[in-house]
Parts: sequence; C-alpha cells; structure tokens
Amino acid sequence: MARRNFLCLLHLLIPTIARAQGDLEGIWQGATTAAKAWLDSGNSLPFPVAFSPESVEMSSVHLEEAHTRIASLVEDSKIGGASFSVMKDGEIVTMQTYGYANVETEQPIRADTIFRIFSQSKPISTAAFLTLIDEGLVSYNDPVSLYIPEFATMKVYDPITGTNVALERPITIWHLLTHTSGLTYGFMDNTHVDQLYNKNDILNPDEDLATKIKRVAKLPLTCQPGTKWQYGLSTDVLLLIASLVTGLPIDEFLQRRLLEPLGMTDTGFYVPLYNAHKLAIVYQRNMTDGTIHRPPPDPHNIQLVDYTKRPKHDEIRTDAS
Repeated sequence: MARRNFLCLLHLLIPTIARAQGDLEGIWQGATTAAKAWLDSGNSLPFPVAFSPESVEMSSVHLEEAHTRIASLVEDSKIGGASFSVMKDGEIVTMQTYGYANVETEQPIRADTIFRIFSQSKPISTAAFLTLIDEGLVSYNDPVSLYIPEFATMKVYDPITGTNVALERPITIWHLLTHTSGLTYGFMDNTHVDQLYNKNDILNPDEDLATKIKRVAKLPLTCQPGTKWQYGLSTDVLLLIASLVTGLPIDEFLQRRLLEPLGMTDTGFYVPLYNAHKLAIVYQRNMTDGTIHRPPPDPHNIQLVDYTKRPKHDEIRTDAS
C-alpha cells in the first residue's frame, strides 16, 4: 500500500456484478434478511438466491447453527462483526451480516462492506499468473533466474553445518507456485535465515519490489527448492516476474488479467475515497479478557496502513499476512 510494499487486495465479499434472476416472491421464501435488506435498498444481488437450503441439498439446521455461532462471537465481543454467505451451484443459499464495521460509531456491517483480505491475495495473484502459463508466456519448469538472474547464484543454509551450500536444483516457477522455493518472510519462524531477513530489513515498507527481491537473492534459502513447504515471499516473486513478462505494473496486470474480467469491482490495492466509508475497521482481541480493541499505533503494522491512498506501482508487494 502507500509507502508500504504490501499487496492487500481488498475484496468485497459479495460484489455487485449481476442482477438477481427468477421470481422474487419465490426467491424470498429462501432468502435471508441481509439479502432482502440489500434488495430493499435498491441494489442488485450478484447471483440468484436459492429457494431454500434443501432445494440445493444443504441443511437449514446446520446453516442456522453457523448463524448462531457467528452471532454469539459478536454478542460476546470476540469480534466486531462479520459477513457470512454460502453459495452452491451458482445460487446464494444464505447471506447474513452481524455486528459493526465500526464498533465505536455503531456503523453496521452491510452486504457491501469492504474487508481487508490480507493473504487471500495470494490465490488471486496466483490465478492471474496462471493465465500467463495458459498462454505459453511462462512455463512451470522455467528457472526463476531466466527472469531474475540473481536467483541463479542463490545458496541454501545448512543448519547442520552452519554453512551456505550450493543449490541442488534451480528454483522454478513451480516452486514459487507451491511455496516450496525456500523463501521465507522473517517473522514466521526464528531460524537463522529468518534472522538474516530481519537483520537486512527485508520487509522494509519503503522499498520497491524489484530492489527487495534482488536483496533477497543475496540471502540463503531455508531449504533446497522443492523439499519443504515454506510460507514466504514466493508470490511476491511471481508477480515481479508477471510484471517483467507483460511490461505492466503489478496492479494493472491483476486488473486486466483477473479482476476486470470477473467483475471484481471492489477488489484492489486501495479503497477509493468514495468507497472509504464501506471499509471495515480492524480490531484485535485481547487474549487476557477477550475484549476487542483497535491495534496500537505501529507504522509496520499492515492493519494500520491507510488503504484510501493509492500505492505507487513499484511499491506494491503481495504479502498481507
């Protein structure tokens, strides 16, 4: 985001991309209050509403249990609010909202409330990248060094000998897609490599993605590529490659390849000012007494990024964990 290299794709859980279909009188026998309120406000639903859960072979009893559980989390102040929906076979089976998007002002969560989705950006980014593979622009087996030469000379840290050893195989696109590249974050574990990431300030929010990844290439991997699943910067590297291959800024690449074709109109790197009022506040839970509160001021806390500011293209990165 602005001055932060985070890709926090902000996804409206129920984007308005098509009008509800079918007879409304019949639909409302199976519709929920959030959906009805949504239509009563003059809006459209993205998909048809199922006549009833049983009409699509789901259980009303089990869905009611889910509603009750979510409602109790709000009533017990364990969460500020929630938006819950279930779809099956292209139909909305249930759709309900609970609590507040802003607890202090008692602004209720609505069907169009926008949430930060953090690392749910990874599957979105990956799906967009796969279109390049479909078109033959990149291959699963391509070595990353074909696009980022610095990756050809990377080393792997051996915790037994305490030394850096040579790669047994090149890091490939497949390793990035499957999070088996050996790249890490620096905050998930406390290994020697994680400590190096922290020492070198790899998550520096004021650094463009290309520079960051080239610095990462100078540090060792946590394991040999393809031998271990490791949550880390793999998706960041994928999107840098996508930008290099297409010549597009990362946000524009995602917009053209995935978001626009799917009608994901409220998904993006930031929330325009005209939609800022829809953005839900992030709260943290006090593990001592169970109450919720806003996170304390911290410039490195991704929950506190100003999502109403459009980031610079070269400052976008894909982590939102």
